[in-house]
Amino acid sequence: MKKMLSRLIALCFCPYKKRVSATEMEITWPADGLTLQEAYDKTAEDGTLTILQGVHDVPETLVIRKNITITGEGTDRNEVVLKGGVENVFRVETGFAEIKNLTIKNEGDLRKPPEDAESEGESERKERFAFNALHSAVLVRSPLCGFENCLFTSETGIGFVVDQKDSAPILTDCAAKNCGAAGFRISNGACGKFTDCESSGNAFGIVVSNSGTNPTVEKCRSTNNQKAGIGVNSGASGTFTDCETSGNALVGIMVQDSGANPTVENCRSTNNQQAGIAIIQGASGTFTDCEASGNAWSGILVRDSGTNPTVEKCRSTNNQQVGIGVGDGASGTFTDCEASGNALSGIAVRDSGTNPTVEKCRFTNNQQTGIVVYDGASGTFTDCDASGNALSGIEVCDSGTNPTVEKCRFTDNQGAGIYVCDGASGTFTDCEASGNAMSGIIVRDSDTNPTVEKCRFADNQRVGISLLLSASGTFRNNTLSGNADGDWYVGSDCSPVRVGNTPNE
Repeated sequence: MKKMLSRLIALCFCPYKKRVSATEMEITWPADGLTLQEAYDKTAEDGTLTILQGVHDVPETLVIRKNITITGEGTDRNEVVLKGGVENVFRVETGFAEIKNLTIKNEGDLRKPPEDAESEGESERKERFAFNALHSAVLVRSPLCGFENCLFTSETGIGFVVDQKDSAPILTDCAAKNCGAAGFRISNGACGKFTDCESSGNAFGIVVSNSGTNPTVEKCRSTNNQKAGIGVNSGASGTFTDCETSGNALVGIMVQDSGANPTVENCRSTNNQQAGIAIIQGASGTFTDCEASGNAWSGILVRDSGTNPTVEKCRSTNNQQVGIGVGDGASGTFTDCEASGNALSGIAVRDSGTNPTVEKCRFTNNQQTGIVVYDGASGTFTDCDASGNALSGIEVCDSGTNPTVEKCRFTDNQGAGIYVCDGASGTFTDCEASGNAMSGIIVRDSDTNPTVEKCRFADNQRVGISLLLSASGTFRNNTLSGNADGDWYVGSDCSPVRVGNTPNE
């Protein structure tokens, strides 16, 4: 009996942090010598754990598996810092956690893909992704949780990862900065909503990967990252609305790989060091009312066989090369878009197999050509305007190049309205070429052979239709008038077919 009594007394007076204590609805930490894990354990279900101001070391991952609010003291997240080691600071596994007003940072770690990415098998890729997730500052796998006014930093890894199918965190006014890999990564069928968030100074800003992954991203800013601002790949989708990507070292928005299919609306991609928006390697996507301006390469770049985006009401202006570039066998539909003030062309379409559909678009005041189609490309251009460009309205060149151009207007350009050369062909129907500083249309070089029907060539400062250097072509039912140097000039070595034109010679 005496021995049992002494044990009870010892239990009553052992250190507080070693006892199994009843949970409480409100806990403040640091306090009472508790670790963060012990403070979490002491906080009741649906309770609040408040972290005091200061920089607090968190040597082991806090795994969250209950409904809880974890908040920093006050609203300045920079004043409450949880500093971890190599692995996650927080891993949210189950329950509903509401996490607010904190800076969460760790050293992180990162497994990189092999230089020859194709040599990596599916199991190796999954293992690498899982390793990287477990070394991010925060990892979310619960069905639902919330983060508000938080900052995520991982020195060598990823700031914030959600990688569980159907996991849907809600992030508001959060930021991921200066991460060695990516600011945010959403993958493996996860979704979630990201509103008014920022990713800056990371290797990548936001990365969305894998089939079934479908986040909603609104009013977010992805700036000054070392690669892409936003990357969507490997079959992922997602909705991006009213976002900004600027000043990134590569691309503002990059969509790549077959099956990748985001919806991008009212976004701005400006002053990036390569393209504003790049859709490549068989990707698609819908881009509506977006702006791509001031980028060092193209405003919008569409490349590779199978790539087929839908681009509507977008503006690609004042880029240092072309406004829209389509090549390497890509297609795509461009409707009611504008490409103006670019240092080269408004739109450049190149390479055999490349075949975009371009409707009701405007290509104006570019420093070279409004539209250029070359190197065997085709494409359909309907009801477009190309005016005020420093060279021609449209230039079609090289053997095998064969666009279809209907109901388009090429006016007031400083060169020709239409220029076809170097063995190209093409069909031009019901078009207008007027007020240009040179001819309405110039066709030159052996084997060049366009078909031109029901077009109007008026008030150009040289001739209406000019054929040079053994060019040919078929001209039917065209109308020519008011051209300063006459309606036709046909070189002696040229052999056009002329039927029903007014005048016909």
